[in-house]
Amino acid sequence: MSDKMNTNNLRQENPESFKQKSKRVMNEKVIPFMGKLGNQRHMGAIRDAFGTMIPLIIAGSISVLINAIIFGGAGSGYVSLLGMIAWAFNPDLDKEGVTALLADATTGWGQTSTIMGLAIGHINTITVGMMSIYTAFLLGYFIAISRNHSNPIVAGLTSMAGFGLSTMGEIAFFMDAKGLIAAIIFGLLCSEIFIKLTSVRALNIKLPDGVPPAVGKSFAVFLPVAITLLCVAGINIIVFAPAVVTGNLYVQGGSSWTISLSGDDGLKELNSLILGIEKEAWVGNELVSSFLEIEFTSFDQFTGYVDSLSVSEQSVIGSVLMTSSNGGSLALGNAKGQLVGFDQFTKLTAIFKDEQFILSINYQAVNLGSSSFGMAAAIFQFISSWFLGLVTGDSGIWVAILFVMVVSFFWFFGIHGTNVIAGVFDPIFLMVFGINSALVTSLNSYDAAYATGEMGIFARAFFDGFAFIGGAGATLPLLLMTLMFSKRQELKELAKYSTPPGVFNISEPVIFGYPLILNPVYLFPFMFAPVVNVVIAYIFMNIGAVKVPYLTAPWTAPFFLSSVLITLDIKALIPIFIIFAVDILLYLPFILLDNLLYFKKIRVTDPELYKAEMLYYVDPNHKFAVDTQHKYDALINKGDTIVDNVEVNTVFWAKRMKPEELEKRVEEEKTKALAKQKHYVEKAEALRTKRDSIAVEKHDAWAIKAKKRKAKNKMFANDFGDKAKNL
Repeated sequence: MSDKMNTNNLRQENPESFKQKSKRVMNEKVIPFMGKLGNQRHMGAIRDAFGTMIPLIIAGSISVLINAIIFGGAGSGYVSLLGMIAWAFNPDLDKEGVTALLADATTGWGQTSTIMGLAIGHINTITVGMMSIYTAFLLGYFIAISRNHSNPIVAGLTSMAGFGLSTMGEIAFFMDAKGLIAAIIFGLLCSEIFIKLTSVRALNIKLPDGVPPAVGKSFAVFLPVAITLLCVAGINIIVFAPAVVTGNLYVQGGSSWTISLSGDDGLKELNSLILGIEKEAWVGNELVSSFLEIEFTSFDQFTGYVDSLSVSEQSVIGSVLMTSSNGGSLALGNAKGQLVGFDQFTKLTAIFKDEQFILSINYQAVNLGSSSFGMAAAIFQFISSWFLGLVTGDSGIWVAILFVMVVSFFWFFGIHGTNVIAGVFDPIFLMVFGINSALVTSLNSYDAAYATGEMGIFARAFFDGFAFIGGAGATLPLLLMTLMFSKRQELKELAKYSTPPGVFNISEPVIFGYPLILNPVYLFPFMFAPVVNVVIAYIFMNIGAVKVPYLTAPWTAPFFLSSVLITLDIKALIPIFIIFAVDILLYLPFILLDNLLYFKKIRVTDPELYKAEMLYYVDPNHKFAVDTQHKYDALINKGDTIVDNVEVNTVFWAKRMKPEELEKRVEEEKTKALAKQKHYVEKAEALRTKRDSIAVEKHDAWAIKAKKRKAKNKMFANDFGDKAKNL
């Protein structure tokens, strides 16, 4: 208390400037608060749960990748390995013919593609397609771990069971990305209820001593488990009872119906779809009646007709097509499986490209009726759907910009931004990824999946592949420009060691080394380079020039590799290199500004250092000598480190080996280490000899160059006057 009073008295005697006050508030209030937020128990559990699932998600993406590259899945067709082999055996076919051959399940090629595609593709189904189940379990597990609970496995199982119960038995519908928000809510809620109940001694059942410990430990908590599940059942009743009584509560979700046709047979099938519509039911509707009178003679005619319609008219025709007895067979109404709406929710897309006609109808249907409307259904209908619409709609770009700016903002204060806000944004971005991946896997064609209109751009992998080049703040261009244009020796040295990690999106060395933390010079590019990256990538994907992400890759994958892997589109290299070039232009002016401010500062605070730094960049002879010494010292240090490591290893092996064996090993290691040290010393001496000879050879030419530079550099001449002539 006295220390605090003394501090306040000192502040009154010495009033703070605005800059000092701002810095103090940041250090005493803002940064500690952000640190607490990042370590918050439930946010940490969400972050750890998603982090634990990364191997499964990557495995699922790899299965889709293998299916596309090898077996012609995801619409890759002739560019796959199987497609190339089929082409070699059928040289008379063109590219489209090979793709059609692999799609024809009556041929051996098509059967091979189908069998292998489904066998391997279902890896994605049981990984990405079951992410909500895994999330519910892991949340319960990590919450129990954070509270030092004795039975975290049962806590995880209880959370998973609670989530399953909230779905009212419709676990197949909610087990993928659609149930992620409900899984998080019930995963956290059930684990907290279960842990609280296990602390009530009256609810713990103690079995006789003869019962095996594992059985006794699990049986002891069956009452907390049962009560927790009863609580979830009670929560379900809150929405289930009104759903049953009124019959008006149901889960309305986006669904799609897609057919791919070609040739005369395909055209006949299209007309058959139209003939399957009951004309009498639409007698009073002029638009539908005129549509049913048309006999389409080409796919171009149909696509032209669709393009001539307004959005609302397309919705009507799409809804009508879905009631065809030869196609969609979805009646209008509010029963499960039926269409919702008529002229506002349905989107009709007709594409005729490369002799292939794709008709896709994206519609809203009743996915779950009133008898299945539990709390998970309510969360999906009123919360998850809103979030998905927000991210996949026109406002998605603003959500993405907000995300990257918040990440950079936290990193500016030295706090791991991604970890802090992972619990808020990751569920949304993972839902987008799960839907994208499921659509491509189920339809076995990216074009067909994209035509549904349900795929979103901002999947989680989008940000690692396009926004954060080199990690948070997109710092890889900063490192490369530092090596080329910075005049600060310590930053150039730091950039040498930070660039290799930066290639793999590890930005901590540059953030903490420069430092970029609370560094106003680099605040603007650090905050806005990722924003610009998001906008550029969004433009390319929004116009269809580059595929949207439907796979994932390790976050450490280099940007030029990650961007291609997550989209499975080589054209992704176009926006990624544009992004890289723009980031270079963003960071370069601030590197030059940093040079100016740095020399201006040390000119006043450390004249000797200023003199040495200026001399380094003005006099080539001096620069060459300094660089030679740095290279020489680096080699000598390598040799010394090898010798020092012998002592470290000795401590390790002393606890694991007999004294006589240890002594023998130490002698062998020392001999090897001294031999390597000698090698590095000889290498260093050879380097110095070689560079000294170069220095002698170039001395006169460099001296002339130095003289011209000194004369031209007014700041150097003014600072050192006659002394500069003697340098």
